[in-house]
This record gives sequence, C-alpha cells and structure tokens, in this order.
Amino acid sequence: MYTRRAVVLAKIETSYGTDADPTGEANAILTGRPSVKGLSDNLERNFVSPTLSPLAPCKAGHTVEVSFDVEARTGAEPGTPPEISPLLRACGFEETVVAGTSVAYKPVSDDFESATLYVFLDGICHKIRGCRGNMKFVGEVGKYGVYSFSMRGLYAEPVDLPLPSAAYSAVLPDLVESATLKMTPEGGSQYIPVISRIEFDLHNELFRRDDVTREDGVREIMISSRKTSGVIDPEMVPAAAKNYWSEFRNRVPNQVVFGYGAAGATDKITLTVPRAVYDEVNYQDRGPLLSIQLPFICQYNLGDDELIIVYR
Repeated sequence: MYTRRAVVLAKIETSYGTDADPTGEANAILTGRPSVKGLSDNLERNFVSPTLSPLAPCKAGHTVEVSFDVEARTGAEPGTPPEISPLLRACGFEETVVAGTSVAYKPVSDDFESATLYVFLDGICHKIRGCRGNMKFVGEVGKYGVYSFSMRGLYAEPVDLPLPSAAYSAVLPDLVESATLKMTPEGGSQYIPVISRIEFDLHNELFRRDDVTREDGVREIMISSRKTSGVIDPEMVPAAAKNYWSEFRNRVPNQVVFGYGAAGATDKITLTVPRAVYDEVNYQDRGPLLSIQLPFICQYNLGDDELIIVYR
C-alpha cells in the first residue's frame, strides 16, 4: 500500500452518528497525507499473583481520530461554500451563505453539527461517523494559507475498499501576499503592522459522552468549550507608533482583520477577531530585525463571534 494513494471524503450528517454516505464525486477534499489513530482507555488490572508479571489490560471507550492539512481556497464562485465547508461546520461553525456574494462562518454554542468522514488509505477505508473537531489556520508570507484539522468520531474497524474516483475543486490556492492586515486597539487608531506569519486556533475542547447502552460505551463526541487564540509576529516599532507593551499591561483589546487573495478591491478570504488580547509578549529575531511574538486570546465580544471567517 502506498502512503500517497489516499482519499478523504466528508459530508454533514442529518442526525448525529448516522452515516452520511459521502461520495468521491460530491464530497472529496484535497488534503495532505491523513493520519488515523485509534484511541481508548487503558484499564490496568492491578491484582496480586505469584509473579510480578503484569496482567493484560482491558480496553474501553474506543474512538478514532483523523488529522490532515488542507489548502485554504475559495469556492468555485463567490457565494459558494469552499470544499472544507463540512469540516468547518463539524468544528462548531455556523455557515451563512449569501448567494453570489459570500459565505461566512461564525462559532456557535449549541446545535453543533457533525460529519461522516471516509478516509481511504490505498486499499482500506475508515468510515468514521459522528466527527467533530478542531481547526487551525496558518498564513505565512509567500506560501498558501493552510488549515489543519483534527477530527474525532465513533469507532469502526476499517474495511477493504478500493480508492474511489475523486472530483476535486479546480480552484488554486492564493498565496499570502498583497494581504490586508489591520490592528485597531479599543479607543485607538488603526495600525498596519509588518508581519511574516499569523495563526488562528479554534481550540475546541472535545468531550467523550459515554453511554453503557452503546457499542464501545460511547454515545457522542461533544464540543464542550473553546478557547480560541492566535499568534502574530510584527516587527518592533517605537512606542509612539504602536505600544505593544502598554497594550499587554493594560489588557487593551485589538480588532484584528486579516485578508488575502484579493479579487479587485475585495479579499477572497478574511479572518476577523473583534477582541484580541495579548497573552504574552516575546522579542525575537527576524534576520537582522527585531520583532515581537504576540500570542493572543480571542475574547468574548457579543458572543459567538470571537473568530469570523468570510469567503468571497
């Protein structure tokens, strides 16, 4: 079996854990090499015997975790969801489509959707139902934007299946160049820093909901909380231009807007954090230049809007 011969399919479920039956023609996602891992509780049997040899443990609470990277690219036309739509929705985002214009994703706090993932590895297929998970976005200058997904779902043993035909989007990913970046402190003026990299991490906490009546004792993978964060690395400037240390000390929130892939005057992909508060400040070198590493927490604004992703 070849590591590069793999296909990932994803489709939103009509009800939790019900196989959505994704197909290669309609639900294929172009990914990096997927990693599939079986998870379980290891129940040690600490009982006495005439020897010091350990007894075989029991296993319980089986689930499956799959992770992979995906290029950040838009839908075929403005107002059409990107191919990663089912993954974003299964990570706790609500999708809002404005036909012919845009597709927006905002986090929710209830009625979470779930997805079925089929992961084909050359000759075997993992059919993973009830998937929910996490998303991280990285935008680095001169490279295309990348989403990293880590999804967890109900356990099922793989089956022997040939690779399906997969129809992938023909849209090319845009490079992180000619980007829009704005930082606006609360009560202050907009500032445009010089950066080389920006990250946004959803940081969902996943909870395994157990049930003695279910196979493997698992009823559901739930999203129980989130602590969305990010990192930005601006070049250091005089305090009169942008006083990062004062904003850190006084917990001053900044609105952070990052967009790139401009089509005319409009960015194709925009990520917005209404209230970003620095978690710490660290100097670092960027060649001969002094820069500053700013991890930040995406704070409560109006609720369920700490990170907004818009495709146009």
